[in-house]
Amino acid sequence: MSRGNFYTIIILILITFFVSQIIYSQDDKTVTLVVSGEGKTKDDSKQSALRNAIEQAFGTFISSKSDILNDELIKDEIVSVSNGNIQKFEVLSEGQLPDGNYYNTLKATVSVSKLTSFCESKGISVEFKGALFSFNIKQQLLNETNEVKAIENMCQVLKQFSDHSFNYSLSVGDPSQDGDKWSIPLVINISINNNFFNIPKIIYKTLKELSLTKDEALNYIKLNKPVIPISFAASENEFGYFLLRNSNSVMMLIEQMYYFNHSIINFNVENGLAEINLERLSKIWIIDKDFRPLIRLYSDGSDPDAYAKASVFYNANCPGWDAPPANYFTSQANCLNPILQYEKIYSSGGEWDGKRYKPKGLVSFWTTIYIHKSNVGSWNPLDKYFIDQFSFVNKLLDQLIDGVTPGVVISFDGIDINNKNLIIISALDYRTLDEINKIKEYKIIPGSD
Repeated sequence: MSRGNFYTIIILILITFFVSQIIYSQDDKTVTLVVSGEGKTKDDSKQSALRNAIEQAFGTFISSKSDILNDELIKDEIVSVSNGNIQKFEVLSEGQLPDGNYYNTLKATVSVSKLTSFCESKGISVEFKGALFSFNIKQQLLNETNEVKAIENMCQVLKQFSDHSFNYSLSVGDPSQDGDKWSIPLVINISINNNFFNIPKIIYKTLKELSLTKDEALNYIKLNKPVIPISFAASENEFGYFLLRNSNSVMMLIEQMYYFNHSIINFNVENGLAEINLERLSKIWIIDKDFRPLIRLYSDGSDPDAYAKASVFYNANCPGWDAPPANYFTSQANCLNPILQYEKIYSSGGEWDGKRYKPKGLVSFWTTIYIHKSNVGSWNPLDKYFIDQFSFVNKLLDQLIDGVTPGVVISFDGIDINNKNLIIISALDYRTLDEINKIKEYKIIPGSD
């Protein structure tokens, strides 16, 4: 064989090798998912999240039968990074929960091709559902279901932090006679602790990874698929305009904001006679103006106090007084009685589903901002509203898609951990003189749920 023929053969072999590698690479289909897990250790929580990624990819692309995933030995092996089923992963957030367990949120890339080969190597016959012509469609559907699942899992973690985010101090005034009983004024001052700030950090990182890109969102719009925007600020330096795929994702996030209602008032007052929950006290008044940056209503100039209506304790029609009016019984009597069960915050424009009120949709929900970006700055009240209340939104205007609004605007920026009077609850405890004689001291007892 001549030296020239020898080199020609070598070159042909190399070309064949590289072409085969390219073909293999093209056939190596992957999907990237945001997943969460919990466990007794950090590693347990990571493994739980990776299994979640495998289960979602398996069910979408390989087979609806999940028997393989029910075997613990297979579970441990199937999520091993070394076998290539999990191509790579990135930790988005992790830490210890108030109950002592650990949580982990990951962005994991699953190789559908290698997962299929892995299953076949175990002698398991699988029905591959990821044909080339349908792969992109299935991936899109997987992203949509993964988004809802990721938000749902995130909210489970956030609720635990929320329930351990608030500190209380109680002051008691002198009794005064009121008919045949005596009224004892109670003032409860509520502040936040460091647990609270885990919440915006987790939301920000999760939304950032779940969000459609602008190009993806435009493609969704062309396909007549919904694009649900959120403008979110975790702090003055961490904010963004995020585009989600499913209105249920947004509704879960909004509900999470109103879950603060439950966490804040999840306590009893003990006076030596009994433990009393807030609903059993009288003339309850809640001042939460410093806790209202969370979520607000757009003002078109006709309602300059629109931002005050985003209280987690009052409905959309309340003016947000700092104190009860002189005439306590007014035509706005409903505003004098805070909503003490957060599910009922939806009663305005909502529908009862047998368990709670649900908004009829984002179009009718009063905390959604509906404003085309071309209108921003056209009215002075609007300018002032965004500058004073949501200055970060102005920095996002160039990211908006024509015809798509800033969406729900949620901001944790401006909620002060050093404010000992972030929320103030005043109420009256009515007692007979005989009962007063038996009272030793009033104190706050944290709730159990």
